[in-house]
Amino acid sequence: VWIGFLTFTNAKERTSEIGILRAIGISSTNILVVFLLKAFMVGFAGALLARVGVMLAGATSEELSGTELAAVIALAPVISCAAAWLPALMASQQDPALVLREE
Repeated sequence: VWIGFLTFTNAKERTSEIGILRAIGISSTNILVVFLLKAFMVGFAGALLARVGVMLAGATSEELSGTELAAVIALAPVISCAAAWLPALMASQQDPALVLREE
């Protein structure tokens, strides 16, 4: 949910930039990919930081196995992209004429 909110806020702040990019011919798919890649990187970084936190906490009997860690590192970016999908889609579908007229 937090990733979705951050993506929505980022898209609102960058409305004029998105409008300019769309006006010069950048496709909505490319803009969508940029937002989703950013969400993917945030999810991946979060998973890696969680792994470092587990390592710093010390070895316990409840420590995640290698398979579970791989699943967490693989699923965190996917979940992050899923949370960012709707705000990124809304940002990429903006009409450049309307956006630039408001500026």
